[in-house]
Amino acid sequence: MSVKIYKWFEKFICDYELVSLVKTRVDYEYIVEMLRGFMDTINQDDEDTDDVQFSVDVAQIKQIILEYSNSNPKLGKLIADILDDILKQKEKYVCQDISVIINVARYGAIDSEIQRFVDKWYLDFDEVKYEAYNYHDGKLQNETKLKENADYAKYKEETEAPLAKFLFYTELIEAFHKDLMEEIAPLFA
Repeated sequence: MSVKIYKWFEKFICDYELVSLVKTRVDYEYIVEMLRGFMDTINQDDEDTDDVQFSVDVAQIKQIILEYSNSNPKLGKLIADILDDILKQKEKYVCQDISVIINVARYGAIDSEIQRFVDKWYLDFDEVKYEAYNYHDGKLQNETKLKENADYAKYKEETEAPLAKFLFYTELIEAFHKDLMEEIAPLFA
């Protein structure tokens, strides 16, 4: 790592320590900014890199991500996995924006959870996605429409012991609140 980059990282960590006296926890924006600076270091020539210092810097970054994981384990793990992938395949990430990389992974994970929910409850993906992205204060934007658009006939046909229609709709809405939203809400951070 070049002296210039090391100085940047040292200043960044010192700034963090000053801020941490005021802040009680690391937030998402801080992690993204820290990783943005780190991405600049992987874009440097390999001959400018001090492997020992690079390892120390990576360990410090991982520790900060771990600290963030205490408040948001799901997003913390996703960010840690991205960092691990960056370290394994540096060439793949050269000249890429870390916030874009993280957002693509976040929204991919959200879409994957929505797809599981859609498949289980025989719903339209775009409708569930709309409700998930517009879910506020524990309320759906249009609960009635979501129930109406569930394909109960197909559910009944393909399920060995189907629920009664009323119970199906009740369970669907409860699963939306308790299963889907609890799973994806941390990724919206």
